[in-house]
Amino acid sequence: MNQLLTITAAALLTASFSSITSANLMGDYNKNANNRNNAPSATSEVKGMASDTWITTQVKTKLISKGWTGVSVETTKGNIVLSGNVKNSNDISEVERLIKELELKDVTVDNQLKVGN
Repeated sequence: MNQLLTITAAALLTASFSSITSANLMGDYNKNANNRNNAPSATSEVKGMASDTWITTQVKTKLISKGWTGVSVETTKGNIVLSGNVKNSNDISEVERLIKELELKDVTVDNQLKVGN
């Protein structure tokens, strides 16, 4: 009988705590409704990171498919940074042309490619 009472009391405490916590969280959520739209969200930050990863993947895939394996590509907040060495200035122009073929929107390209070994 004592075990049954102990289990029942524990279940009631857990249920009560869960209800109080849910009510408090909803109260905080509703109370801060005006602030939610003003603060940067983790979701938008993650979307930005995913977009940067997607852009980098698209650029690298395009370059590798054309034999450009020595070009480093990094993307941060839509800014594509190209680095590495190419044989001549025509190669630099060719890499830029390939990236333009992707028709990426809202990106900038910081071409830091250098002619040399």
